[in-house]
Amino acid sequence: MEKSITVTKNGLKYTYQVDMRPHQVELLTGTSLRGYFPDGTTYNELCAVFGPPNGPTDGYKIDAVWIGMINGYIFSIYNNKTGRNYLGSKGLPVEKITDWHIGSKYPEVADMVVEYFQIVSSIKKQMNVQRPSVIRKLLLT
Repeated sequence: MEKSITVTKNGLKYTYQVDMRPHQVELLTGTSLRGYFPDGTTYNELCAVFGPPNGPTDGYKIDAVWIGMINGYIFSIYNNKTGRNYLGSKGLPVEKITDWHIGSKYPEVADMVVEYFQIVSSIKKQMNVQRPSVIRKLLLT
């Protein structure tokens, strides 16, 4: 899944090109924790923007992994020690996890991933809110 979005912020144009096609796990070599998604970000919200998880888990500390590229930089999204892989029956099912980490080689990449996520989430929410009124208008005319 490859997407591009351009937004204007403070008079400047920013383009985010995101590629969620499966990537070689070896590209993650040298990456580490660089940021977090906002508190309360859900698995379903991540899936709505990035698609289903597409990376392998370690079967130990991590329950879901997304691997992607943003503007040519590799990143990963994952939970850490919050799910059932690590905590067993006391762990959260992946759909209930709201603590998501961003791995990359540079902190700026994590910032880009979060901003892209927030922009696309906002657009999707606006579309979901507006669709019923559009449908109602079509039905009434």
